[in-house]
Amino acid sequence: MEQNQPSKAAVIFDKLAEQGSKREAPRAPQLYLQAGRAWIKAGDIERGVQRLNTGLDLMVRMKQLRRLPVVSQRILTELKEHGLTDQAVTFEAKIKNLLATYGLSLASASTPTEKPQLPAKCSYCGGNVLPDEVEWFDNQQASCTYCGSILEAKT
Repeated sequence: MEQNQPSKAAVIFDKLAEQGSKREAPRAPQLYLQAGRAWIKAGDIERGVQRLNTGLDLMVRMKQLRRLPVVSQRILTELKEHGLTDQAVTFEAKIKNLLATYGLSLASASTPTEKPQLPAKCSYCGGNVLPDEVEWFDNQQASCTYCGSILEAKT
């Protein structure tokens, strides 16, 4: 997606997500979410939304519930930013029911706290670094959502 070729990126993310899912890799859900974002940018809305749903379902199956509200809120925001209001409404209803099952809500998506600044992209895999979605080890190090590499924060 970095080179403004979302269709190519979507195909690559799809392949990586499928392989990761077969191996039950912890980052497989994020790869499906990236594939969904890429398909939407490429104009294939139906396929994009399907990949987003697959990513969220996989997060639940893999017990990655702590990040589910934040990720869900980000997806809703991006759907609305792309003018996909109908898809956002459908998605929001699904996610509210899903989150309620685990005693969570979209309101529990914590607002970003003051953290040291991370790089915008992972230097190992090139994935987007979203500070409110990474797993922080301490005040200076976080894990890349896509490849698991350690990211050093700037002070």
